[in-house]
Amino acid sequence: MPSVRPTQLVAVIAVALATAACGDVAPAARAAVAEREALRREVTGMRRLATALGVGADAEGAIGPDDVMVVVRDSLVRALLDAALPFAHTLGGQAELRLERATTVLDASVARVTLVGTVRRLRWPYAGATVRVRGAVADLAVDATSTLHARLAVDEVVVSDATGVPPVARGWARAALQQLVDRSLPELVEALPRVAIPIRLDQAIALPGFGPEGPLDVAPAAARVRVTVRHVAAWGGETWAVLRLDRTPFARVPAGGAPVGGVPVPAATPTPGAPGAP
Repeated sequence: MPSVRPTQLVAVIAVALATAACGDVAPAARAAVAEREALRREVTGMRRLATALGVGADAEGAIGPDDVMVVVRDSLVRALLDAALPFAHTLGGQAELRLERATTVLDASVARVTLVGTVRRLRWPYAGATVRVRGAVADLAVDATSTLHARLAVDEVVVSDATGVPPVARGWARAALQQLVDRSLPELVEALPRVAIPIRLDQAIALPGFGPEGPLDVAPAAARVRVTVRHVAAWGGETWAVLRLDRTPFARVPAGGAPVGGVPVPAATPTPGAPGAP
């Protein structure tokens, strides 16, 4: 088998990585786009904060009697993110991205998040690099399990400090991995773990009944509750979420009836003073 000189090997690696990286976007242009998106999110967050506090023209946006405010500190957001890590995802079958730690900054009306990890090719040349996913906590909603959760909106993914290749090829390796991450960004954003806030929001109110023995006979009743997120803003190390609770009228439910909105309907209890009453 003919021997291959180190210079030839470096040339082969450089050609392979340069071919893969031919579409890499300039770092300065990438940073400018990311900063624009971050500033746009800040402006939107400030408007939401003003609306939630009833400041400005949108007087109807103030917190009303049917609203609930949930306040989440940055330490809790960081703990929830840490609990979801490490996170691993394969990028188009060509590389594995692994996120291992998170940092959060809650200020300027935005809950900023940075996830740090590595990205490494799964085939030769086995180049690797550090990867930073920068974005923010966004789009709080109540899911089908009555849990308040948020997704991570990604502003940019930056690849740096390539390893696993000769020094002369590290620039090409970084660019190749950056382009691979960029191509896989939509699927990566979709796969990122959601932040589940440990708050359960029941979607029904169930009232026990009385009787039928005794002077008072009241059938069990239940009402559905629809919980929606009206406003979300971050300030001073806290994220504020204003929730609107919309309740339907109470309706009679037969004792032992089916759960309403995930909440079981209590069976009727004996009227105080009646036989069998506590």
